[in-house]
Amino acid sequence: MMFRVTAESSPAPTGDGSAVRVALQQAAAFALSEWQRQASAAFKHATGTYTKSVIKTYADSIVVSQVDGNTWDITNVAPYALPLETGVQPFDMKSTITKGKHKVSASGKAYRVIPFRHGGPGAVTLPPMPKDVYAAVKMGAPIPPEYVGTKYEGMVKVGAPRHSQYFTFRVLSEDGTGWEHPGFEAFHLAEKVAEKVKTMLAQTIGAAVVLDIVGGSETGIPFYLA
Repeated sequence: MMFRVTAESSPAPTGDGSAVRVALQQAAAFALSEWQRQASAAFKHATGTYTKSVIKTYADSIVVSQVDGNTWDITNVAPYALPLETGVQPFDMKSTITKGKHKVSASGKAYRVIPFRHGGPGAVTLPPMPKDVYAAVKMGAPIPPEYVGTKYEGMVKVGAPRHSQYFTFRVLSEDGTGWEHPGFEAFHLAEKVAEKVKTMLAQTIGAAVVLDIVGGSETGIPFYLA
């Protein structure tokens, strides 16, 4: 996921001190901080350790690189940057089984065991479990009968005392049911950043061109985002 900040010059401004080059460098730095800000604003209500890790990785994966004196690339190298930008249509999660580590059953069906972590009652960063489920699992007892057949069935406690974690597990298999992902709408984060950078350059590039001309550099006016 990338966009490019560049200026078309004929001939190109000379020297690193060219006002146009400085304006482009500032625009690239602004694009980095604005992209990170947009991500933080878009996901500010996200909860869950995994989700927060994804968001942090997304923000940390934005890279600014100089192609030449007049061109900068701003790229998000996170593998899920493009899906977040353009959105994802509903899909059957079973189609993803063989795209990562998986096992094969005796009947020849590919499958994965998917862990789900649960928080104690009142948890904020994890889905909280009911108090009576927590009380039972904490003591190593079976969950209350009314929760058999629910998402809490099979819950286990792992880890040392005072550092315990609680998990349930589901099997994602080729012949399973109930694994339809609803998809999600596009966030258009890079698109929003590009518009902000265009506005910034529209306010600064003209003045930079004048400064270069007054200073003796010959430079063209056009700039664009690709």
